[in-house]
Amino acid sequence: MSHSRLLSILAVLAILCLALTPGPAAADRWLCPDCPDEIVERAPDSPELVCPGCGRTYQQLDLIPPVGYINSHTRDADIAWIVQSENCPLFREDGLQALDDQAQIVHVPWSMVEYYIPRMRLLRLTNGREMKTDYPGRNSTCPNPPPFLFETTDSLTFPGQPSTAFKQEISETMAELFIVAFSPEARDSARVRFITEVEAGKHPRLPRTQPSLIRAPEIHLPPALGSPDLKAEAVVEVRVHERRGIIGAKMISGTGNPQLDQEAMRYARMCPLGTGGELGVGVPSWVEVHVIFEGQGGRVEIKPAPRGFWRG
Repeated sequence: MSHSRLLSILAVLAILCLALTPGPAAADRWLCPDCPDEIVERAPDSPELVCPGCGRTYQQLDLIPPVGYINSHTRDADIAWIVQSENCPLFREDGLQALDDQAQIVHVPWSMVEYYIPRMRLLRLTNGREMKTDYPGRNSTCPNPPPFLFETTDSLTFPGQPSTAFKQEISETMAELFIVAFSPEARDSARVRFITEVEAGKHPRLPRTQPSLIRAPEIHLPPALGSPDLKAEAVVEVRVHERRGIIGAKMISGTGNPQLDQEAMRYARMCPLGTGGELGVGVPSWVEVHVIFEGQGGRVEIKPAPRGFWRG
């Protein structure tokens, strides 16, 4: 092979190597915590956020609140705020991805977030600005939303029995949480926003669903209680857990006969009820069970409780 031919081959190989060598990663656009109208370019692997507008340098820990105040299945919980977002570009340890007024991607430090409602794709900043986000449960953009582990407490409350508490460990992802906030007051504010928008029908894709009666129990009264001319109704309000069935009951209006009321409570507690839902997620909810006595038998009907889902 001639010398000139060898040099030509080497030159081509050098050009190919340069073309295949990855260059530096494109910088992400971030909001500055102290001058949020300033867009800061930051390399994805940089441990610092340096703002040319205010001249401040923010370390990773400056952008991460220590505690998150969340709401899951209508229950509040406080957690150590640790975000692990493998294969999910929407979330980083120190911030999340949002859309600015021109629908361009911008990253927001967690320390700037007042509250975040993932299922509504709504982000509110501490300065009052609101932004849209992508939905973290979408496989194409976030196949593995960050997981969180926490504990919730519920009470078993039935007439004539002492109330007892039961705890359960819950593991949920960012896509399943109702509310993420960084103060209890912000969580309360987000809850009002959440309930108002759901009840106004602003999210028809994921509507509220009421508990359903899977199978009505057959009513057979003892001979001493039933009679051909008996017509009476009792209303029992029951609490339906999203996983455990009925966890509470109380008499709202009775028949005037204590023995019939005991039967009504017994039949209400026998009802197999499918749980209600909020924005596509099962939640604990209240429902009225109407136990109607007629002769020796009767029937059971259920109606939504007028005081709503979000009571404790």
